[in-house]
Amino acid sequence: MNIAKSDVKIGGDIVGRDKITKYGVSGGELTKMFGQIKQQIEARPYDPDVDKSELNDIVEKIEQEVKKGEASNPTKVERWLQFLATTSDDIFQVTVAALVNPLSGIAKAIQLIAQKVQKKN
Repeated sequence: MNIAKSDVKIGGDIVGRDKITKYGVSGGELTKMFGQIKQQIEARPYDPDVDKSELNDIVEKIEQEVKKGEASNPTKVERWLQFLATTSDDIFQVTVAALVNPLSGIAKAIQLIAQKVQKKN
């Protein structure tokens, strides 16, 4: 920002509050969202058919892919969401809710895939 006697010039990237970009949700918010999902995995009761570490691995893969923003691979995310849907409906539901939240800033293609998988299940 440059202010002279009779001239004001504003340039660059000026943000008054919470900047949302087209490139995806901020790293901190994304980490927070997925941290809550991982806490929910840890809080799940023991299930001999579903290993918590396996759920954590899949959720971690989804998180890493979503961090790529517009470069995310929706096919991979769809496959991982299908896995969650068949193994752990509760974790599937909270993961989809995080992905389709319009305020999340997650790439539109990922949001659409999450909605598609949610409708199937």
